Amino acid sequence: MQLSGYIEKRIGGKVRAFKFGIGTFMRLSKGESVELDKIDEYINGLNDYERLAVMLYYAAIFGCQINGWAVDFNKANVESWIDEISDQDLTEICNVIDQGKIFGHKLEDIKKKMN
Repeated sequence: MQLSGYIEKRIGGKVRAFKFGIGTFMRLSKGESVELDKIDEYINGLNDYERLAVMLYYAAIFGCQINGWAVDFNKANVESWIDEISDQDLTEICNVIDQGKIFGHKLEDIKKKMN
């Protein structure tokens, strides 16, 4: 699949899709009960490991939804994926996070796109 901010990796014996972008923010907002305009504060309040785990979790949910796959994991599973994934794959995922501009979006721009 050729989408900006999208990557697939084999983790835990299965291909996992991650989609980073505005939809990830929306799922994070709903899942963590954080208002959209407070997401920057929420993310900045996390340490690097927590931030990566949260972003991977919601990007994986978004990836499943885009592909029509069942969500067959939970947050604890995603945290264990971080331990399993190779440094090279983790670097590629981080590059895709940058490509998806998930941390580069201004919340005002996101809100405009949602309205």
